Amino acid sequence: MKISEKWLRSFVVTDKSVQEISHLLTMQGLEVEEILPIGLSLSQVVVAEILSAEKHPNADRLRVCQVSDGSEIFTIVCGAPNARSGIKVVLAKIGAVLPNIRIKKSKIRDVESQGMLCSVSELGLAEQSEGIMELPSDAPIGKPLVEYLDLDDNILDISITPNRGDCVSVLGIAREVAAALSMKPIIFSHDLSFPFGNAHSPVLPDECLTYMLAKIMSIDPAVKTPLWITERLRRSGLRRVNFIVDVTQYVMLECGQPLHAFDAQKIQGNVVVRLATSMEAIELLNDLTLTLDEHTLVIADDLGPIALAGVMGGKRAAVSETTVDVILESAHFIPASIARTARKFRINSDAAYRFERGVDPQLPKIALARALNLIQSHQGETKTLSIIVSSPVEGQKSVAKNTILLRYAKLERLLGMSMSVKNIQQCFQALNISYEEVEGGLLATPPSYRFDLVIEEDLIEEVLRLQGCHRVSAISPRAPLSLPSHLHDASLDAERLILKTRGYDEIISYSFVDEKLQAQLYPSQKPITLMNPISQEMGVMRLGLWTGLLSTLLYNLNRQQTRVRFFEWGLCFSGDQQSKKIAGLSYGRLYPESWHNDATIAHFFDVKNDVDALLRENYRINSVFCASHHPALHPTQTAQIVDSTTQCVLGQLGVLHPRLVQSLELSYAPVLFEIDINALKKVRSYQSFEPISKFPEVRRDLAFFVPHDLLYQTLADSIQEIDKKRIKRLFVFDVYQGKHIPEGQKSIAIAIIIQDTLKTMSDAEIAVLTEKIINRVQDKFHATLRD
Repeated sequence: MKISEKWLRSFVVTDKSVQEISHLLTMQGLEVEEILPIGLSLSQVVVAEILSAEKHPNADRLRVCQVSDGSEIFTIVCGAPNARSGIKVVLAKIGAVLPNIRIKKSKIRDVESQGMLCSVSELGLAEQSEGIMELPSDAPIGKPLVEYLDLDDNILDISITPNRGDCVSVLGIAREVAAALSMKPIIFSHDLSFPFGNAHSPVLPDECLTYMLAKIMSIDPAVKTPLWITERLRRSGLRRVNFIVDVTQYVMLECGQPLHAFDAQKIQGNVVVRLATSMEAIELLNDLTLTLDEHTLVIADDLGPIALAGVMGGKRAAVSETTVDVILESAHFIPASIARTARKFRINSDAAYRFERGVDPQLPKIALARALNLIQSHQGETKTLSIIVSSPVEGQKSVAKNTILLRYAKLERLLGMSMSVKNIQQCFQALNISYEEVEGGLLATPPSYRFDLVIEEDLIEEVLRLQGCHRVSAISPRAPLSLPSHLHDASLDAERLILKTRGYDEIISYSFVDEKLQAQLYPSQKPITLMNPISQEMGVMRLGLWTGLLSTLLYNLNRQQTRVRFFEWGLCFSGDQQSKKIAGLSYGRLYPESWHNDATIAHFFDVKNDVDALLRENYRINSVFCASHHPALHPTQTAQIVDSTTQCVLGQLGVLHPRLVQSLELSYAPVLFEIDINALKKVRSYQSFEPISKFPEVRRDLAFFVPHDLLYQTLADSIQEIDKKRIKRLFVFDVYQGKHIPEGQKSIAIAIIIQDTLKTMSDAEIAVLTEKIINRVQDKFHATLRD
């Protein structure tokens, strides 16, 4: 939230510097993120008048303007579409220094320009603007702009936490500053001595606690918004619309109560608060047409909805520059109702932002009076307005006053220090918290605008805020800090260590991912869509970890990191189920670039070794890799990771599909793996430790001619079944296809490691087992033993 320092000082009179005020607010829990000075460098920038604006002889979109500062006439070349004779503008003379430019004499298309006519953004007073800045017709020509707009000011950019809805206004911030300085803020006067009429909405739904309307007749549409209001709005980040809308915006910023204005001549019948009917429609001020349901609170007349209550007005009854009869609305809505409507229709508005955080239920009458006083006071001396205010309609529900017992003993126990009763009472007085003394404490009643004060700990926090956190002694806790077993999984620490030692870096990515990228990786699965995503690239919940890994890969490649090895573990979401997974990615060189390493690119079998090591070392799982299919992986370089004992599928491993490699514009195909941690834990319960045999192992090498489409894993599984206890392991050390190999076949050479855990095997026993292996392969796969 941005507010003007001078506006804030109009509520709190203090000689504290802006830096000291900023520090006070930050220590109070309202962090001042930035102090932005305005107007410091605007010397040689003055109010001027355009005397004439002629078309540039050499450019269609430029104008040559004659501009007067009251003592001299300057020739200025200007490209703004609103540059025209007779208007008051801002002139930056030669030598002026603007935030991003120094003004000097120049020629533009052969015409000399002796300065520049400035827009709001060029002056550094706003981020965006359209055309040059137009000043009121009574602006004094030649007066320095800093003096005219009172630009000797600072803008405080304050971060408001969601629980402090009372601070989303200048008055709310002023209360905090005043409390820190043991002062009382200066409250604006509000006179509600207007005639009262009949209530427009005699019955209110539960979602609305208070509803007030004021009908103002015969407003002069020619009245412009006073400069001081326009400037305060601009410094808070709001643009001028028209006089009535500007007043409602001003009151909202000043006291925190959103108001809305309707054009009375566009309303048919009475204005009421009600729930919409199913399929009822409304066109909003932002040109969005919504189809409503029976849970949506609306403001309506006899023809239908004219506003989404507490969120945004409708276009049909909107005020304009020609409006003469206005109905002002001031109400108090239940935060949950406004939040539900804003989230459902994905609308962010200043009104919804305040209502969903909670607005003081006593503010509607005060804010309406403030707005009416401002409108009345700027209609001219001879102008008399006809104003009728409807009696406040109270809903069936009301905001009950919350009383909280603060015990001195608990305050001392939680803060770790004692505090005098007088100091506690002074803190309550500064915060406008009423109280009565009871045995051992105070029975406190927070003010109506402090929704966040609910329990005893809230009051203790308030006392600490005002007394200062620096008063709490730094004492190390002595309680045991070990995590409960359900919050800490030691096996994950071991997994991290294994993968880090193999060159992988751990990443942590969002559970929200890009829907388009995820759809390419998991096309057959439907993700959970977020109703109110942080951004378009974070619109769905992740189905797996590969989306985040690939996004992080692209981020690093864009920053010249050509060798990437990542892993991540986290929750994935599918339907109403969530599962914990660990996944990894390897891209680029197998080893870091060095004089003794070649430029070998990491491939399928390199990552397969990493996965095998992870499962074997951490879970004691003998994994096998079975050829499979996955839409995101290469058709012939994809494998399921399977536990050899239980045949349980643990995950997937493979090279990214060429289609995705091309789509993501990658130089190499990354290798990815993903393992289900829950499946790992189930399998791990089946594992048992075996003693290491003290007897020698024997190796037998066998080579066969086999069908060219026979998978090694099928062959290995068949051999292992012959004697699982004695055949410890086997691996391929040669594959050959080509010359001297029968057509449709390949040569595959396998090393078989044989060992008994109870004795040294004799040559005869080894020969018998070897013969069984040969016979099995020949009979089952029609293989031929090579000589």
